[in-house]
Amino acid sequence: MRIDSPTLHIESRSVMDCIDIAFVFYRRHAIRLLALSVGFGVLPTMVTLALSPARIAWWWALSSFLLVSPLLGAAVVAGAGAQVFGEAFTLSSISAQLKGRLSSVARQLVGARVMGVSLGVVSLGTLSLPFAARYGTLPEVLILEREKGVRALRRCEQIGAGALGAGCGRRAFLFGFMLVTGISLFVLLDVVLRASFALPAFVSGTSLPVDPHVLFTIVTHDPHVLATFTAAAWLVYPLARLASLFSYLDRRVTNEGWDVELGCRVEAMKIERSLGATEPGR
Repeated sequence: MRIDSPTLHIESRSVMDCIDIAFVFYRRHAIRLLALSVGFGVLPTMVTLALSPARIAWWWALSSFLLVSPLLGAAVVAGAGAQVFGEAFTLSSISAQLKGRLSSVARQLVGARVMGVSLGVVSLGTLSLPFAARYGTLPEVLILEREKGVRALRRCEQIGAGALGAGCGRRAFLFGFMLVTGISLFVLLDVVLRASFALPAFVSGTSLPVDPHVLFTIVTHDPHVLATFTAAAWLVYPLARLASLFSYLDRRVTNEGWDVELGCRVEAMKIERSLGATEPGR
């Protein structure tokens, strides 16, 4: 059979489509994703609760999340990305994706996070969004494409070439999605803890209108509120990372027809196995 001049209709997905797919994926693999959140987030949350009397807990909560969450994101990308190549989302598939490369991946991801935060601090946040738009696909490039060092950074720039404005819009929307979802989950956890364990509740104990100074003091110094908000952030982060992963996949499909390439790889492996099974002596 011969195919001449095929036409492929490829439509880009919106960021909302990517978020919808992330929800579907999370529902199917909720136990494993929750296990990853607990594995990476339980220690920072417990330390946050223990440090609350010292009034430095919110610094610890913020810094630990900024520095450790890239590792959680790498695990999510490794597990979810394995399914792109036809493998199951398991701890073994995560280990296989990161085998022998965990330290280098961790260094580059944490370094990129520190650089992004530093740019945001010195520029009052104006440079953080373009930086995230340009290098936000770094986990996928490091893990799925197995690039490293400067080549990984250049590959990120290549993927986002010509679409910096759209990339900034997507990153801003994903950040807003994570913030709103995190606050919603925090309110839910706050109500559940109040009803189940009679702990001081932020929602029922705060009257409107709220004084911003009082609100900041409660959020940064109240041990139960701070620990609950920290836990909500760790639970929500994998969902946001999944949405970012599917945005990356959409970008590659739109730019490179990657879905067609993957389909050809699968068919090639099937043909190779069938030919191998028919060889004499097998």
